[in-house]
Amino acid sequence: VQSRKNRWTTEREIYYCSSWIPSPLHTATSCASYQTVSTLSRRFDLDPSLVEGHLHALEKFGLIQFNEGRWIFQGASMHFPKNTPLDQAFQLNHRVHAMHALAAKKEEEIHYAAVFAADRKTFIRIRELLLKTVENTHKVAEPAPCEEIYSICLDFFRT
Repeated sequence: VQSRKNRWTTEREIYYCSSWIPSPLHTATSCASYQTVSTLSRRFDLDPSLVEGHLHALEKFGLIQFNEGRWIFQGASMHFPKNTPLDQAFQLNHRVHAMHALAAKKEEEIHYAAVFAADRKTFIRIRELLLKTVENTHKVAEPAPCEEIYSICLDFFRT
């Protein structure tokens, strides 16, 4: 018999990976400027009733808390084991969201795709550079003050 805690965690993780919406809403509530339904709805261009539904779900799972008219971030960010169905769903949903951002054509954003030929040694070197970039990004982003919500999707693979 599965314990309530394990079932609850699984249910929370499945919800969190169900679309691109839960994780940016969750993260945004860590910024004082994005702690109401109206500010979140405008920021993410989502219907207020949809935002409110997601906020209640995030609260149910202990990820945010409603306090004095504001939705407040609770706990830490969520991470999923690499190459699991939950991680794959999370990755796919954020890449679909990135495609929508690409269509918006905002000058300050970076969207890059390339296909190239290289030897194994070059592949390994580029992979190391990208891993270092990911590590450095975490170091810079973690202590940063909260003003806005950003996303990074990174893929490097043999085509």
